[in-house]
Amino acid sequence: MPAWAVSGTLRGLGKIDMDLKAFWRRLVPRAKPRESVELDPVQQLALRFLLNFGEQTRDEIRTEVTATRAASEDDIAEALARLVGAGLADSTIRLEGDASQTFFTPTQRAAKLRAHLPQEPTTVTEFYL
Repeated sequence: MPAWAVSGTLRGLGKIDMDLKAFWRRLVPRAKPRESVELDPVQQLALRFLLNFGEQTRDEIRTEVTATRAASEDDIAEALARLVGAGLADSTIRLEGDASQTFFTPTQRAAKLRAHLPQEPTTVTEFYL
């Protein structure tokens, strides 16, 4: 076979290869960029508690977090607000008689972090969702 026929065949295979790559890029959707969230130790403890025990009140979360780590009421309120803001927890208010209670529940996004949360967090950690 002449050399020009072989090189033409190779060029043709290269074109087919390029067409397959373009087809594959159109066929497979691109992955969404991963989101990250930074959680301080109080947020990590509160989220772990919610993931382990489900829906809880602010007082129950405060009791659990302060049993493990020294944290003020304001620290816990800020941690819960940030968890809700990051979409890792939902808050609902329920009326019970004359009083109302705020309940916090973990979301599906938070469930992705279950295996990655440390038992006893000590530093701010960045998690990718």
